[in-house]
Amino acid sequence: EYSQATLDQMTLGSGLNANVPYASTLVVTGGLNLNGATINLKDAYASLRFDGSGVQQLNGINGTIADVFTGRYSPYNRQITTSGTNTSLQIGSGVTVNHSTGDLTISNLSGNQGTLLATGGTLNVSGSNWSNTGTGLIEASGGRVVLSGAWINSGSLSANTSTIAFASPVPLSNLGSVSYGSTGNFEVANGGILDLGGGSFDLAPNMGSLTLSNGGVIRNGTLLSSNPSTAQLNLTEYSQATLDQMTLGSGLNANVPYAST
Repeated sequence: EYSQATLDQMTLGSGLNANVPYASTLVVTGGLNLNGATINLKDAYASLRFDGSGVQQLNGINGTIADVFTGRYSPYNRQITTSGTNTSLQIGSGVTVNHSTGDLTISNLSGNQGTLLATGGTLNVSGSNWSNTGTGLIEASGGRVVLSGAWINSGSLSANTSTIAFASPVPLSNLGSVSYGSTGNFEVANGGILDLGGGSFDLAPNMGSLTLSNGGVIRNGTLLSSNPSTAQLNLTEYSQATLDQMTLGSGLNANVPYAST
């Protein structure tokens, strides 16, 4: 605990568990390969930090980064991040980040081709200009995923059994492939703007029910629902959200609950 150590140009191999405890940082220089290995971020303030300049690589084959709460203080303020001049992180196709409790923040991301999975808690994903591409999957299956920064998706976003929230402006053209399960939904959160670009968007085959939370904005287009019973627009209680230059089209139910505007 309370330590910082470095892996320099390393591969962690099959069956290895690397444990980062409370208030400690595992620094990576020269990139990292996880080939059947797992890095466990344990308890609060455990961090995995990639140092250097330019794009830093996190690659592997069946590699995993997981967060584990052992009861030491709290399961919060864990990070996967970078440090250095114009430094960002690229996550390769053989890597899974599995977040299960509390919160975990992935920051300074430039690209993801792996799996970012939230089975509990809140997984925050951000970067100044990042992409989810190819085999990249961002999935909410019991946990909440919050996407921020400037991003584009040409991989997959899946709100399987819980919520994926947009906390920054995103044009519809950047949204890419989105899907939802029977209890999953998407949300335009505070700071989020979903810009339809003058087009029409049917919630039913794409997002299911869409939530507008306090400060959320949908603008410039037509929102409709080909399945009104399962795909609706819902504000959250005690909130104020905005429709800007919008048409609400066929089949759409827009629900404004208690103490909301």
